[in-house]
Amino acid sequence: MARLFALALSALCACYSTPNEQSCTVRCATDGACPGDFACRANNLCGAPDDLCNGRPVDAAPIDSSVNDAGEICYGHGVAPFLSVCPPLTASSLLTIAAGTLSTTSGCTMTVMQQAPGSPMVCVIAARTIRISGHVTVVGDLPLLLLAREGLTIDASAVLDVAAHVGSTVIPAGSLAPGCVPGDGGTNVTGPTGGGGAGGSFGGAGGPAGAGGNGAAAAGTPQAAQPAIVLRGGCRGGSGGTADGGKGGIGGGAVYLMAGTEISVDGTINASGSGGQLAMMRAGGGGGGSGGMIVIDAPQISISGSAFALGGGGASGGAAMASGNPGNDPTGVMGYAAMSAPPPSPAGIGGGGGIPSNGMQGDLGGAGSGGGGGGGGGGVIRIWPTASVLTTVDPPAF
Repeated sequence: MARLFALALSALCACYSTPNEQSCTVRCATDGACPGDFACRANNLCGAPDDLCNGRPVDAAPIDSSVNDAGEICYGHGVAPFLSVCPPLTASSLLTIAAGTLSTTSGCTMTVMQQAPGSPMVCVIAARTIRISGHVTVVGDLPLLLLAREGLTIDASAVLDVAAHVGSTVIPAGSLAPGCVPGDGGTNVTGPTGGGGAGGSFGGAGGPAGAGGNGAAAAGTPQAAQPAIVLRGGCRGGSGGTADGGKGGIGGGAVYLMAGTEISVDGTINASGSGGQLAMMRAGGGGGGSGGMIVIDAPQISISGSAFALGGGGASGGAAMASGNPGNDPTGVMGYAAMSAPPPSPAGIGGGGGIPSNGMQGDLGGAGSGGGGGGGGGGVIRIWPTASVLTTVDPPAF
């Protein structure tokens, strides 16, 4: 697999004018070096001149940090496909994000850096500790990276929502990923019927659509699955054929959680794609959007809640005298988006979302009716260390 380029936040000021903010929270380098006037203490932590780090137990949660050649303190595993981030010492607050909307277009508290030439920029929010305490909807142009120098927690009743939702035009953070080519449905030029749109593709391929008008209107064809080489969102589903065809579902967004000690997900992280939009009479149904991307990186990880990045379901085609039905959204781990509600016969039923990777195929629309949209493919979840979780994420992490 291609390497995921590390974030090199070297442009940020990393001066150590307030070293006590970081005392005893970073490991010594292999040669015993420490940043600024810190010294390596007996428990292998870098302490300020007046701090022997005696208050930190040897068996406390490990600090996942290191000192780079520029003397900056960096966090994250840093081995592909994971990132390494070097925040300034000003990231020392205790941050609680309550219920509401967080925008990666305007709400970033750190310099936004590019992952690699031509890749999406990233919105970085850093603090000493981070707690998600309510339903937080993350929107905007950029993927989100939350960095806690110590611990990051998502409360049991909280939701970190970077998903798309059927019927909503809100774009989740980082969903407008480059390189997505939606598979739109065709139109029968000799009759007003449309083929369904294909499901969007990312970690898994989207489902093919159903043709319209008993095969006269071409079905949308999905892209192949795409490698996750940078932090990015999923792909939109294809739109159904004819001017009244259902629009494709939106791809799920992208979020990266990073912490120096531990991450506890007692609530929910949702980065799923949305169901395709309904088609009007005789038109093709929209394809479901693909799942997005979730990355979790910390020395200790606990997920008693859930994290999922699944594809949305395809919408049904429109019948000769009635509109179709929209696709469905995923509902949770193993809560795959079901096929659309049956439209009036003989319109095509929309395909279900990825189970758990590739989307399902939309049905053929009969004479005078539109084809069903394909289901969106599954997204991508990466976790370090992977042994931390086994059954509470979907699709499976690796």
